[in-house]
Amino acid sequence: MLRLACLVPALFSSLVLVACGGGTSTTPSTATTRTGLAAASPSRLLRDAARATARLRSYHVSGTQTDKDGRTTMAADVAADGRMRARLVMGRQVVQVITVDSDTYIRANRAYWEAIGGAHLPLLADRWVKAPSAATADLRSSLRKLLPDHLAACMRKSAGATGIVNEGVQQWHGRPVIVLRDPGRSPGTSPGRLYLSASGRPLIVRQTQTGPRVPGGRIDADCDDPKSSVVRADAAFDHYDRVGPIAAPPDALDLDRLVPPKDLTPA
Repeated sequence: MLRLACLVPALFSSLVLVACGGGTSTTPSTATTRTGLAAASPSRLLRDAARATARLRSYHVSGTQTDKDGRTTMAADVAADGRMRARLVMGRQVVQVITVDSDTYIRANRAYWEAIGGAHLPLLADRWVKAPSAATADLRSSLRKLLPDHLAACMRKSAGATGIVNEGVQQWHGRPVIVLRDPGRSPGTSPGRLYLSASGRPLIVRQTQTGPRVPGGRIDADCDDPKSSVVRADAAFDHYDRVGPIAAPPDALDLDRLVPPKDLTPA
């Protein structure tokens, strides 16, 4: 069953894996907020947040994740029209990605290209390249899950879940937030918290996952990664409707003309 820790989907599953969740403490808030939040049902709060998220034009997300492959750091700008700009660091590998319309551009260091396995690919280190469409279909499919309307759809699904607890209005980094907690006790769920703004629009400001997924249960492939091995993660959201223009990098090499798509598939 879809739950809170599944709202932020796996990111860049064909490159490296970044998902949701992990945590720092909060304290009770005395700030003036929208009335009734502390007593509102989790389903109502999630539906309100879904409506607000679906109207977004853009946002920024950043965070960390720990899974079987180690620790990954991620930051991304996401626009509702599908344009995205992201940077990921996993161990020695550093990857930047830009998507514009149906095109995907990658700039990665030598360690990333060496991991792909082609003897000539390290020559592409630190160069912007336009990746072959056939080699990036899975990547683009993963990226589409970060669009505001998709996040909103996943929140609407979570609104029907049982076991989620409203922990009331708290403070996080000096701002009032309403905190929803999933204890992660049921099959297919993960423990974590969702932090929603308690003033202004009820948008996500943070999401954490504090433990591994409980085996079993039904996995919603639209809103979760069925292969996820995440044990801890923490993602923060900001710059709503304030992300700058996202454009294709100039002078990018066209890999359709240089490298067979099969050579861009990790071994």
